[in-house]
Amino acid sequence: MIYCGLFISALAMMTSCGKSSNGNEIVGAPDYIPFKFESDGQYGLLGKDGKPLFSEEFDNEIKAAFEGIFVVNGENGTYSLYKAQQKPELVPGCEDLIDYGAMSEGLIPIVKKDSRISFVDKNGKEKFVLKPHNGKEITKVKMFYEGRAVIATEDGKVGFIDKNGKVVIEPKYDDATSFMDGGAFVTKKEKDRPLIVTKFGNPLDFSSDENLKKNIIEHADASLKKLN
Repeated sequence: MIYCGLFISALAMMTSCGKSSNGNEIVGAPDYIPFKFESDGQYGLLGKDGKPLFSEEFDNEIKAAFEGIFVVNGENGTYSLYKAQQKPELVPGCEDLIDYGAMSEGLIPIVKKDSRISFVDKNGKEKFVLKPHNGKEITKVKMFYEGRAVIATEDGKVGFIDKNGKVVIEPKYDDATSFMDGGAFVTKKEKDRPLIVTKFGNPLDFSSDENLKKNIIEHADASLKKLN
């Protein structure tokens, strides 16, 4: 999650590669990973084919690139976004950030000094800002999967937004996974087991099939353990 507020800094560790049950590649696989030729050398980015996109370019640590965007650590705990290309370019308006997430489905969450979480595109154009919902600040957000992103409000309750920044599932849960194949696991402390909800928050009922229900519960427990 991208917690900084955001669940952001943990995002890079939580993203992974693989395929969903329908064979589609899961969002979150990096395009390039950082590397150095020497331990005291400068950073570059290495492609999936094992060939450098560029090398010996940055003194400060850089992060893996997602959908053509990567992050460079700045001074005093700040970050800047760059375009992943042979001659890296700073994304306009995206320098000296205090937090960030990974680019996903064309959007990346960022936090500027004294500002709320906002989402920008690959050119730095602001698409929306996460304003308070029902009087509560949105302080955390994950990357987008299947057009939905997990958010958390200042009281720790979790819900989902769409790609316009609209809250489509109210922040009323205590934990949630990202969507995959049209469903997401959500939990409430007072409930024994996770639920599966649709993209509009409707619960799915598998009570008539005990074997399927058992498999879903086991998968939900495993998925949520990875988040915590």
